[in-house]
Amino acid sequence: MKILIIDDDEAITRISSIYLSKAGHSVQIAEDGSSAMKSLLEEIPDVVLLDFNLPDIKGPELLVELRKNGLEKTPIIFMTAQSSQHDETRYINMGAQGLIPKPIRPGNLESAIQAILERSSHDS
Repeated sequence: MKILIIDDDEAITRISSIYLSKAGHSVQIAEDGSSAMKSLLEEIPDVVLLDFNLPDIKGPELLVELRKNGLEKTPIIFMTAQSSQHDETRYINMGAQGLIPKPIRPGNLESAIQAILERSSHDS
């Protein structure tokens, strides 16, 4: 699976990339919204992990832009420390497939992604 991680926290992207690559996934990293949009010109990911707070744009605003620019059906999962049930419902209503709370446990990242993808495929 091709996974695009959009997050400006280098520690999170590095560790997540290592774990997901070891699990056989191809991982691309963008540290902000403009880098993410540029990466879409090169390759469309199968899944996007999107941080809520980026240096140049808020995650929900970038979600709208991603949906307008070729990722209409690509699963997008928020990663955030703001992870109440209310927040997750709000993000799903914005068009995300789910939420992975921070701090991220890298060893559980792949299973969290799979669980969200399975749940969203049953909901559609």
